[in-house]
Amino acid sequence: MKKIIFLATQELDERNFYRFGINILNEDFDVEYWDLRSIFQKINFNKNKSYKIYRSFNSYYELFKQILSIKDKFYFIDFLAYINFPLFIAKKILKFKGGLNLHINVGPTIENSKRLKKNVSDLFRKIKIKNFFLSAISFRYKSILRKILKIDHDFFFIGGHVDLEKFDKRKLIFSHNLDYNIFLDLKKKKVSIKDDYIVFLDQNLPNHPDYSLLNLPNFIDESYYDNLKKFLNLLEKTLEKKIVFCVHPRTHKEADYLKKFDRLEFEKTAEKIQSSYMVVGHDSLALNFGILFKKPLLVIKTPEMKLSNKSSNIEYFSKEIDCNICDIDETDLNFLKVTPKININRYDEYIKKYIKYKGEEINSWKIVKNFINDN
Repeated sequence: MKKIIFLATQELDERNFYRFGINILNEDFDVEYWDLRSIFQKINFNKNKSYKIYRSFNSYYELFKQILSIKDKFYFIDFLAYINFPLFIAKKILKFKGGLNLHINVGPTIENSKRLKKNVSDLFRKIKIKNFFLSAISFRYKSILRKILKIDHDFFFIGGHVDLEKFDKRKLIFSHNLDYNIFLDLKKKKVSIKDDYIVFLDQNLPNHPDYSLLNLPNFIDESYYDNLKKFLNLLEKTLEKKIVFCVHPRTHKEADYLKKFDRLEFEKTAEKIQSSYMVVGHDSLALNFGILFKKPLLVIKTPEMKLSNKSSNIEYFSKEIDCNICDIDETDLNFLKVTPKININRYDEYIKKYIKYKGEEINSWKIVKNFINDN
């Protein structure tokens, strides 16, 4: 049986089991999920034994030993949020052993390509943030590694047409990003569209797990939560609609900051957006659902974002789809009382550019499975 190996730095929980299409791939292939977090964080994550496909590695020795033991032909999918020289060697050996490297479009990260003007006072403030120097050095080191130690993909399963110029056209397979799979499932169901609530998309910005995993500086401090709470209360009063707080999928239910907010929803973000009146967020990938379900969007900036590039990215995103944008400090939100309009043309252009350009209207992992079986 053909083998598919996932290289990952995320937990194999129920969400990722279905998000990464393992339930679909398992039908035809021998799937293995290699969790490499323990190598980077020196913490034993080998706890998820509920999935037979799960493998955890505590050292590079264990990883290389496992790679060298592979005997059958296989494919591998790189979902690692980390790059260094040992991992480059590991992936080179995977290729040498006959593995075919598949690029999967996870989802678009919309970033402003223009470089921000550097401010001396802001630079001094950044220096005080934990891991700033380490991250600056690491960023340049990894940029050089990516250019020099490039691992070629054998096939590219792409989403929007923005990917057309990035990859070898001879190796392209038209697919879509992972959120579109959820959209395909939900649009088949009949739902009652409600206009009595607004969805807020939580990103757990001050405590997102990627900061600790990748040793990144986090410029957004805990004051963010109090400011956000005030803004959401004001938004509720202005529009006379309740706000449903859709918790970030990688946040634990016991997280302290969640005590500040009401009407918490876990793992139902797409469903809540589908039947909502409006969607509010920063630069979350879940904003895609608002675009797919043709919902009015409001993107918001906060003072805590000043030292990061988030504000610039949010402004760029709002121009891409022509949606409302405001600063969290704004006290006059009456402009939102006007029935929100949606620029359908811009929404459709965004979908074709970043989410889905061509290809079958089926789950993207079925596209992967069918392609492998047919070739």
